Amino acid sequence: MDRFTKGAKQALRYAHDEAMLFHHAHIGAEHLLLALIRDDDIAGKVLRERGASLDRARSAVALIIGHGEQSEGAPKLTESVKKVIERAVDEARTLNHHHVGTEHLLLGLIVTRQGMAQAILEELEIDRRITAQLIFEKIGFEPLKQHAVMTNIMIRHKREHDR
Repeated sequence: MDRFTKGAKQALRYAHDEAMLFHHAHIGAEHLLLALIRDDDIAGKVLRERGASLDRARSAVALIIGHGEQSEGAPKLTESVKKVIERAVDEARTLNHHHVGTEHLLLGLIVTRQGMAQAILEELEIDRRITAQLIFEKIGFEPLKQHAVMTNIMIRHKREHDR
């Protein structure tokens, strides 16, 4: 976690808060998505540019997953959110970044298509490719390099998915 930016660490804290808000005993990819929408860093800006709003996303979570019972103790990370975090680290490495920011968390989320977050992105009509392109633009990648990186990401994801 030492490579994680202040914004990425804050997003993970927000994900915890979102899980608590819904009385969920776990922190899933859907909670991370809510956290990223809330965020003022790159990921939040990109998601809001694509039309995501925290109210709509929370409504989608309530509709798709619902509220839990009051749970004892702190919520635990699910395997799906762990995969997203691992992918975020991989994406940062692929982009030759020495840090993991909210932009990498969002890339990890949209590439892995984990958990209920994918259904919520679909409900919000957030296109994965356009979102990735916006992230690349925000971090200063030129279009040709964006295409090469996206192709690499999609090929790796397909290989992992086919296993």
